[in-house]
Amino acid sequence: YNWRVRAVTNALARAGKADGPLAVEDLVSLGHLDQYHYHGIEACDEAAALLGLRAGSSLLDVGSGIGGPARYLAATTGCSVVGVELQDE
Repeated sequence: YNWRVRAVTNALARAGKADGPLAVEDLVSLGHLDQYHYHGIEACDEAAALLGLRAGSSLLDVGSGIGGPARYLAATTGCSVVGVELQDE
């Protein structure tokens, strides 16, 4: 995942956001760099609706990578998310 972190950092720098502050929309706008899964935020929105995620809900994101979906779901639903990534990078 080091290459993805570098790519996100570079894209944010090009957008003038290297030093923040950042909003979840800044990262979502990076597309597949932040949401590295099929169907992007639409899939996250569907999962949130199916799971009934809201403030007070807890979510475990196994295989979270750099945390794009976890950040998005926490920001848009108010739920609490724990992300677990097993890769060394």
